[in-house]
Amino acid sequence: MSTTRMSADEMGYWLHDAAEAGNAAEVQRLLGAGAPADWDGNVSAARADWDGNVSAARADWDGNQGTTALHIAAQWGHAAVVRALLDHGADTEVEDSEGATALLMAAAQGNMDVIRMLLAHGANVEATDSDRETALTLAAGVGRPEAVALLLGHGAKVDATDIVNQTALLLAAGNGHTDTIRLLLGNGANIEAKEQDGRTALMLAAMCGSLDCVSILLESGASLEARDNGRLTALSHAATMGNAGVMRLLLEHGADVETATLGCDSEAILCEECMSMMRDAERIQRWRRRRSLAVWAH
Repeated sequence: MSTTRMSADEMGYWLHDAAEAGNAAEVQRLLGAGAPADWDGNVSAARADWDGNVSAARADWDGNQGTTALHIAAQWGHAAVVRALLDHGADTEVEDSEGATALLMAAAQGNMDVIRMLLAHGANVEATDSDRETALTLAAGVGRPEAVALLLGHGAKVDATDIVNQTALLLAAGNGHTDTIRLLLGNGANIEAKEQDGRTALMLAAMCGSLDCVSILLESGASLEARDNGRLTALSHAATMGNAGVMRLLLEHGADVETATLGCDSEAILCEECMSMMRDAERIQRWRRRRSLAVWAH
């Protein structure tokens, strides 16, 4: 397509189109013809009457302001396009309408080549979006240990929190990402960090139902008797979610049934196996306490 009579807005539009398609050659051509590398979908005042419907083939374009070609290429993992944009001066710190930079876009998808490239060009590893998510929390939440390791190696704060006080470890635990949990713990993540409702990584893993995640956290010293804002423990959460296997593991590690508050009417929704396990464990633990007291008395 000829760019002779195109405005900057029109070239920016087609630059977005080429970036999404991963067409590095077309991106190079448009940039060479003067397309603005950081065009963000915000049609200039001089072109305020232009409706963005340049082609029927792209009539679904929504004019999302704030998103640049670099955001798009980073999200889709088009490394060659990202390189071309950076070589033409694209700004790594431009934020989209939700406050996300290209690095956050790449981290959320685990696009390693793009993450490396952006970091090498000085992208801020601690940039946050409107939910205070960082590249690290996003990568951890989707279970991308390679990306997590790379970001940590570039100085990402392991216990940075998002808008609801979730750390990378809490996000990894809540989504059952075993390798990411192990990596974060090895880099000093606070195992007892709590999100806004007071839930710890162990509680979130118990809710998720991941035996491997719960096992790693227990082996790393997670507190069995920590309570959230509703006075619930990890055992409480496993029971109310019907995660019998997790309940069994927690009980084997000494979780206290008598202190495992279940909350209002929650017993009515426990599965039969969970209810039976709770009752059996309570009897065993009471017997052990009585026996310990008898031995101590003699």
